[in-house]
Amino acid sequence: MKEANLTHGESGGTTPLAILGAAFQRVTNHPAFNRLSGVIPAAYFFLMVLAEAQDLVQLAREAGNMNAEWLANSASSAAKILFLSLIVVLFLVRKPPISKASGLQPRVVALAGAFLLVAIVLLPPPEPSLGQSLAGLALVAIGSVFSVIAIGYLGRSFSIMAEARELVTHGVYSLVRHPLYLAEEIAVLGVIVIYFSLPALALLFLHIALQIQRMKNEENILREAFPAYGAYMTRTSRLIPGIY
Repeated sequence: MKEANLTHGESGGTTPLAILGAAFQRVTNHPAFNRLSGVIPAAYFFLMVLAEAQDLVQLAREAGNMNAEWLANSASSAAKILFLSLIVVLFLVRKPPISKASGLQPRVVALAGAFLLVAIVLLPPPEPSLGQSLAGLALVAIGSVFSVIAIGYLGRSFSIMAEARELVTHGVYSLVRHPLYLAEEIAVLGVIVIYFSLPALALLFLHIALQIQRMKNEENILREAFPAYGAYMTRTSRLIPGIY
């Protein structure tokens, strides 16, 4: 989710697909597109902030019935509001990209990976046990807090798409190349614990596959944009220190 300007033109060709690809590349490289690609997702995530804030207000009204599940729900909701609010701000103030991955695949994978979990609302409503709820909400809260930390280091280099803005290798990024994805998967795992079923588990595996491809796409563009990225890759793990 970060960072440089090489433009990646489509290979020369006069086929309809090549012409369409070249036109798509010109549109996505236009400054107006870059501005909209920040404003539109900022508006979307702002709506998510409002929805979470509404849930938190409702929880506050139920403070008289405070118990372990209430505390877990409140902590999870507050952490998500912090995380989503930071995303809104960074989408509006982030630096313009220096380089972008070309083609449709990186963009489709990025969007699918970012928003696939919305489909979980289509599954049968969960009836989790108290233990499931507490474990799931705790994972969501932990993942959200860790996401805030990772985004804090990314700062104005944040992006959903595979784009190069600035090479970030300090802080948590000195430990693994994609700490934000690791944090997000912790939160996603929490959601799956609450909604646990075979379809939810299948959704998790598909989400992980998409996220791994997103990491590869980002590594490709960062390696092209920053000569130092190759050395950084050799000394860091992709996601889990010493394992992967």
